[in-house]
Amino acid sequence: MTDIFFSYSSADRDRVRPIRDALVAQGFEVFWDQQVPSGMDWDTWIRQHLAKSRCAMAFWSATSVSSDNVRHEATVAKQQGKLISVLLEPLTAEQFPMGLYAQQAANLSGWNGDYGHDEWRKFRREFEAKLTPLWVRRQIDELEAELVGERSRREGAERRDKVLQTQIAKEAEVQQYLKEERDIALDEVAALKATVEELTRARSEAQAKQAENQQGLKRQLDKSRSIGVTLSLLVIAAAVATVGFWTYQLIWSAPASLSAATTDPAPEQLAAIKEEAQRQAKATAYVETKLKAAEAELQRQAEAAGDADAKRKAAEAEQQRLRDEVQRQTKAAADADTKRRAAEAEQQRLAAALSQSTPAATNKLFEIRRDMEAKATTRDVNYRRDLRSALIRSMDECEQKCTQSASCNAFTLSKTVFLTGERQCYLFSDAELVPNSNFDSGVRK
Repeated sequence: MTDIFFSYSSADRDRVRPIRDALVAQGFEVFWDQQVPSGMDWDTWIRQHLAKSRCAMAFWSATSVSSDNVRHEATVAKQQGKLISVLLEPLTAEQFPMGLYAQQAANLSGWNGDYGHDEWRKFRREFEAKLTPLWVRRQIDELEAELVGERSRREGAERRDKVLQTQIAKEAEVQQYLKEERDIALDEVAALKATVEELTRARSEAQAKQAENQQGLKRQLDKSRSIGVTLSLLVIAAAVATVGFWTYQLIWSAPASLSAATTDPAPEQLAAIKEEAQRQAKATAYVETKLKAAEAELQRQAEAAGDADAKRKAAEAEQQRLRDEVQRQTKAAADADTKRRAAEAEQQRLAAALSQSTPAATNKLFEIRRDMEAKATTRDVNYRRDLRSALIRSMDECEQKCTQSASCNAFTLSKTVFLTGERQCYLFSDAELVPNSNFDSGVRK
């Protein structure tokens, strides 16, 4: 079976040759020679190769659109579902043959042999789709779909990883800020503790001084009262010794003077003592007020430090959760990458199997044609079909039987396996090959 059938005008042969050489270099078998073997008419020769080919390429130019043969071959190939249209030069819809303009065509008018050219890549996708077996295309499509899915999942995991990393960075900043705030709060608490201790010490000193002043004031009062009592006794004694009018006067004037001496023995001293006591009381009240304010501030700072510590612990828990999530996402991304690599390896294996199965496998004497059945022609007078001697187990045995016969030039092997594990082998002296997925054949070189 020929891989590719070329339909073109002989005037365009030089423009078609580079395309043919490129396809042959990739391992494809191309039929493009219009030299008919002797003893066979041109129409039969062309029809046979067009029927045997897997795909047919029609090369359109101003010359080929007017060729009846090219138009006919393109129409037959289109009916068989194997037509690929190629533009050798830009053409309008009016120039195209009727019914063939709707066929999508690769424009190779500007192709210079570069395999990376966009139109060549488009052209390659078309003929690879025609030449690739259906089951291989389905597996490749499934692998590509799985690969696209894995790539999408991996990109999603990477995006989530970036978001998590951003959140971790923000949480780290928040944690650092909370730590700084906590340190500041602790410093303020330490300063307030020092202030409280200083105020407590000052209050104790003030209370001790106040007690000492009160004791001194009490001693002075006691001393003043004792002096007043002494003076009163002396005056009474003098009054008793006085006579007459002086006695009367002393009796009424002495109590007043004695009362004054008893009540206010030292007015300036008492006023100073009272003023000092009031000042000490005010200082003590001020110290107590400052102490209460410091204690309240210390309580507030302790509560703020507790809140900061709770926030820090919450931030650490959230950061640990984010780390666990990042590890999970990283593991998922690694699993997706492993699956993607396995899918790529399987795709490469299928591509290698396809590249090996596309060209016809050959050995020393026979060229093996897969999915082809050999049928006897009218000239095969020695055609034999011996059911007993033609039951074999492998392609090599069938080939060996044909090798042992000098008149055998072709053989075909059925893919149907009997209960005994054997298959049917037919030998031919002259045969033609027709597509049949139930047979594999060999043709003597």
